[in-house]
Amino acid sequence: TPPSVELSQKDTLPVTDSQSPLQQQQQQNQKQRYTRNVSLVDASRRLINRKIRYNQW
Repeated sequence: TPPSVELSQKDTLPVTDSQSPLQQQQQQNQKQRYTRNVSLVDASRRLINRKIRYNQW
């Protein structure tokens, strides 16, 4: 299945009532932080690869 479908399935999952709004907020913040870190790592990797290619020329 394409990742977009998986994401929409996760979003439509019912949130358990046992969780307080604060906990939900914290979970969302953790997700955002994680994705931000991933994109940073990705960008730095691309930069490193570009430097390596540049040095090879």
